[in-house]
Amino acid sequence: MRDLFWRSLARVLEALFGKLRPEELLSDLRKSVIFTDQFPNRNKISNIDFANLSDQEQMGFWDPSVTGIQILRESKENVIQISIDLREVADLPEAVPHFIYLWNECPTIPIRQAVGAQLLEIGSRECLECLAATLDQKQPLSETYPVDAVFALEKENAFDKLAKFFEPERLLIPGGDIVAQTILRQFIPPECVDEQLNWKEAKQYEWLSADPRWFDLIVQHLDHPVLNWWATEVLRHVDYPIVDSLLQQSKITPKSTSNPPVQLEMLIDRYQRGEHRQVWKELQTLDLEQEQNRIQALAVADATMVRVRHNIELLAERLADSGWVPLSGQIWGTPSSLATKKELIEQFRMSELGAIPPSLLAFWEHVGQVDCVWNYKLSQNVPDLCEGLDIPFSELDPLYVGGLAELSAEIAYTLFDWEENNLKFRQELRHQFDLPLAPDHYHKLGCSGASPYGIYLPCTGADPVFHFRQGSMPFVDYLREALSWGGFPLLKRYEELS
Repeated sequence: MRDLFWRSLARVLEALFGKLRPEELLSDLRKSVIFTDQFPNRNKISNIDFANLSDQEQMGFWDPSVTGIQILRESKENVIQISIDLREVADLPEAVPHFIYLWNECPTIPIRQAVGAQLLEIGSRECLECLAATLDQKQPLSETYPVDAVFALEKENAFDKLAKFFEPERLLIPGGDIVAQTILRQFIPPECVDEQLNWKEAKQYEWLSADPRWFDLIVQHLDHPVLNWWATEVLRHVDYPIVDSLLQQSKITPKSTSNPPVQLEMLIDRYQRGEHRQVWKELQTLDLEQEQNRIQALAVADATMVRVRHNIELLAERLADSGWVPLSGQIWGTPSSLATKKELIEQFRMSELGAIPPSLLAFWEHVGQVDCVWNYKLSQNVPDLCEGLDIPFSELDPLYVGGLAELSAEIAYTLFDWEENNLKFRQELRHQFDLPLAPDHYHKLGCSGASPYGIYLPCTGADPVFHFRQGSMPFVDYLREALSWGGFPLLKRYEELS
């Protein structure tokens, strides 16, 4: 209390007679509760490990931050004032160890943001290495500072340090694309009111120009389901002649146009003999612009979705026997009419988004929709499907894929918005269209949440990538995994309990 009195008095004197000298301010800051054992340390966890936590565990990640705010309030300390004071003492060499400590340990986001900005501003090797060491940690609203630090440490060699975050195997892992997104985001210059600002004056242009391999890497990810948005945004800011040259070079070696049509050892025959996974794996490598390949893909997709419908019918019976009531009233719905499909196909053709992938087209034709979401509007308790296992209802993330008739209005609205923002650009620099197919896991619980699950178009393959809470995988693989876990794919996390 005595320290609080003197610190409060110092603030009053500052208001009356002017600011404290930086040395006095630093001495004042050292007495803050944020430097005591009472104040919690932040959780240190990688982005990949965080993505694999359960809902409850992810909520627990925020506990130190919440506790820290509560302690500051009880101590009558203002987090914004502390952040301002930290900026005031940044020029003092003796402040650096305290900044490094707070960056590594402080869980309070505004304080950590202030410290990150000052460590970058100081720019000593010690400060930059401190930031760079946390590059792959989960750090909300502070993830850009480590990326900036890597470029500041060694601009010419930054590509060699950061390219590993774009490895295909890593990008497939839930949470594995977070650092790659942050890196690409840092290449985009901040919006500026002054339209005459030349982008070549920005630090982002220096970073890109320091190593031409960055341009190659960005072009390689124009078709990536997650990184596409950031990659196109970067290239939209680059001089047109450079972009044109890059895109022309990328077309020299097309990805799949050399694939011959499938021979009469028909994929559909192999699929019906039981080679389900292998056939879909091969379909993903084929050029569906060749008519014979597309016919094969449609045949396999039809056979697959007939099996999917059979499994969903069995699942519907068992869930009904358990007292499960789906949100829409039925586990699976009426297949889409030919007229509705034709209307959507024409919409996509006019928007230059290409054909609807065979697997999704067949799903709408043979299954219609699937809804394993509990009707949260009911007053009755949710049936215990896990036979007494301690698995929270919020962890189920039930299978849901909307029917075409149900989604048509949302698709039309989303498509109109996409056209407004993308058709003015050349085709290679358009963002992928995110076709919404399901609510995210929060909306499935009746809560406000995040963006819908869905697929990205255009998709030239037989089976689009379906993005959802835990990452992304081919649509057929997602259905296979969800059905293998009784319509609740996140039960896979609790396999050892059963």
